Amino acid sequence: MRQMLVWSLALISFGARAATMETRLADVQKGTGIERVMVLADTEGRVLWVDPRDEVLVKALVLAHRAKALVGIDYDLETGVIAGAKLLADQNLPAVSGARRQKRVDYYRPTVFGSLAQAQAAFNSMDNQTRDDSQCYNRAHGWAYDLWRTRNVYSLKIFIFYTQRYIREYSYKWWFHVAPMVWVYDGQRTSEMVIDRSFSQMPLFVNVWTNTFMQNGARCPVVERYSQYRNYQEDAYCYLMRAYMYYSTPRDLEHLESRGREELDWNYAELRAGRRQAFIHWERYDP
Repeated sequence: MRQMLVWSLALISFGARAATMETRLADVQKGTGIERVMVLADTEGRVLWVDPRDEVLVKALVLAHRAKALVGIDYDLETGVIAGAKLLADQNLPAVSGARRQKRVDYYRPTVFGSLAQAQAAFNSMDNQTRDDSQCYNRAHGWAYDLWRTRNVYSLKIFIFYTQRYIREYSYKWWFHVAPMVWVYDGQRTSEMVIDRSFSQMPLFVNVWTNTFMQNGARCPVVERYSQYRNYQEDAYCYLMRAYMYYSTPRDLEHLESRGREELDWNYAELRAGRRQAFIHWERYDP
């Protein structure tokens, strides 16, 4: 498998908008109404494209996706068109430990803030000195951990997935975004509010948060399983999925469904790597 991938992927130099990334591939697909092959990169949640006439490159990317291999991709930053790629390493996927599958999630109780002022104070405590190229899931994971460590806040994550339909109609460059979410009681009812310091100055109701990104103001149905987003790309413009604070990326959600792999605690190596990528002063934290 590795040898075939290496020789199938050809590197091509291109223009001044050239960029590179190291990533695994969440999907490689030619959807309805899309003339180019769509490649969903785990890194940055970016949507990339391949000319279907480049059959060698398309086949190699499909194989890389199936093998869950780490690849280096050269692409145009403006258009997202892939010029070439190369296999970086063989990936030996870890076995799922039985100890990680205990039903700890049965008693996960998200924190409920007693007022919007309390939620705002927690929001203000989040580090907003992030790198220009910071990835949303690294920011969200660091924020969620800090709220837990410093304030004993058990938050949630909320993922917004943009479908092929939306990407196609609005030439959108991303396929997902994620941020922490908390519950806030205002004296009458408890509401979900997103705390995404990169895109707002305060906690936002979920529909207000999604309108930040949805150019058509589309309503995003809530799904409970990753496949409900993956398999229904033309039924909606976007989908929302909730997760516990320990879940970092869409791949975690996919593995929860396909392998029964529950994220039950913090992965400190993952936290350190994420901070280094996302925050300017990452060295101040432990982890």
